Amino acid sequence: MKLTSLKTFLVGMGSLALMSHGNAALVSYWSFDGANANDLVGSNNGTLKNGAGFSTDTPNGSANSLDLTNGKDYVLLPSTDFGIGASSSFTISAWAKYTSSERGAITIKQDLTGGGGDRSGITFGMGADNKTFVGIIASSGANDAANGGATFRDVVADQTVPTGEWVHIAAVLGNDALTTYLNGVPAVSYAVSPAGSTMQPDGTSVTGGAGFDFNDANGSFTGFGASGNAPAVADSPGDFTRLFYEGLLDDVAIWDHALSAGEIGQIAAGGAIPEPSSSLLLLLACVAGVMRRHR
Repeated sequence: MKLTSLKTFLVGMGSLALMSHGNAALVSYWSFDGANANDLVGSNNGTLKNGAGFSTDTPNGSANSLDLTNGKDYVLLPSTDFGIGASSSFTISAWAKYTSSERGAITIKQDLTGGGGDRSGITFGMGADNKTFVGIIASSGANDAANGGATFRDVVADQTVPTGEWVHIAAVLGNDALTTYLNGVPAVSYAVSPAGSTMQPDGTSVTGGAGFDFNDANGSFTGFGASGNAPAVADSPGDFTRLFYEGLLDDVAIWDHALSAGEIGQIAAGGAIPEPSSSLLLLLACVAGVMRRHR
């Protein structure tokens, strides 16, 4: 069976698995193998912007990865919270090979507008110091009615992500505890700003137990390769983009629940799926391992 045919088959099987496990959903998955940014699970198809393209340099022998090495290029996705607002948990998984990153690579309804306006969303990837980075706008109940307080959490892990080589990165939030992973290994400690934020050094209480703010009445950015800000501010080319990622991305997946450490390790290793219940949802993200065994 050709690799492309095998991957198409596995995508179909994974979609059937999703319909059988309603509370544990792989919401979106982008393989980029068709030289497009189509979502193979959901309806969140991406639009390439500012020269974004595709590369045959991949972590697993698949057809293509997303090429964001053309400066301030990015992929714009439909504005959605991927069901995270309802579940108050998430898993974001991707392969990355990068040169530099100003803030992150995968962004969900992020708006960093200052001056007491909307502040919303999630950004995940690497920060300017090459450390794993997660930016979260955490709501805080009645105190967040106008979203004018210090509700954001900029979380930096203790792991340095190497440049110029493929690595697997993941961020998992469940029960108000955040864990970031590099090649399947969890970070040991985290730093957070602003000072006094409700979060422990081990990553717990990252949202204060109140979930997320996805209010974007003034507009926000969802996509790959940039973080969010007001439109056409500073070096932004538009679409609320700013703080860019330069490199390749592959096999980006978003779940609306928290995967276990073992499941993240399996994705990073391209290993077999342990059991068909909730773990069957790892099928699409583990395609790389299956393809490797069929090369």
